[in-house]
Amino acid sequence: MSEPQQIVFDHNGKKYKIDEFYKSLLFQFIMDSNFLRNERDLLLVIKRKTLHFGKVSDHLSFSWLMKATGLKRVTLRNTINTAEQKGLITIKKSKGGRIDSATKYSEYRISSTMLQYVGKEWLKIKDGEGFAESYIYE
Repeated sequence: MSEPQQIVFDHNGKKYKIDEFYKSLLFQFIMDSNFLRNERDLLLVIKRKTLHFGKVSDHLSFSWLMKATGLKRVTLRNTINTAEQKGLITIKKSKGGRIDSATKYSEYRISSTMLQYVGKEWLKIKDGEGFAESYIYE
């Protein structure tokens, strides 16, 4: 099994490698924010399928998202649209269909705005402890 790719974020011209603490801060941010329950569930599922497994984005089918979130088709569609409009997630839609594939696998990711916000909080803590420089990505 291959190693997960190193996930980095940019801040003031430097690239920083994220660690498990960053992932836990993102989880805490999602849980503590005033997102609607369905948005929170969607964000947690996308976080799990991406950052948890060392990926920035992942191709997910709508039917898989329905199972993972427990939401019905119309509710999930509305939740995805709302989350995308609010800038919580970014979606690269699949062409899919019967010719290319029986299932559409769109590419989902947590928005870079949210990742940058959590990254700044992560850096404040790491700087305070004197560890931020050791996470600079070369």
